[in-house]
Amino acid sequence: MAAMIGTAASVLVAEGHPGLAEGMRGLLETVFDCVVIVADARSLTESAGRIVPALVIVDLALGRGDISGLLQRLRDRCPGSRVLVLGAYEEPSVAALMIRLGADGFLVTRDIASGLLPMVDALLRGEHPGAHVPDAGIPVGKAD
Repeated sequence: MAAMIGTAASVLVAEGHPGLAEGMRGLLETVFDCVVIVADARSLTESAGRIVPALVIVDLALGRGDISGLLQRLRDRCPGSRVLVLGAYEEPSVAALMIRLGADGFLVTRDIASGLLPMVDALLRGEHPGAHVPDAGIPVGKAD
């Protein structure tokens, strides 16, 4: 039955800022049947294996210097899930690093209101949207 939850459009959001998490919940509830929000990396990895989400959204700050390890744990726990990393950093090098480390997409936190749902839509269609870093004028990402 857990696999059914993943295919029934569930999303797991790991965000340490309660206000931002609730704002994302409002947006994501328009797309997903089940929105689960956790506030730390440990809860994220524990929940990822239990609910098998279609999408995992991770606040880069929750990686606490080991985002590579966190992304790997997510891939191990729910290999079929898409992973989107959110971060405050607008440097193209940070976005490119997240993609190289295994994220399917990267979104700058300040662009959540306008960019979250289009990014989620692309990820759910199986695309590899990578990232678009505002003001850099260049897309950063994976080729389909």
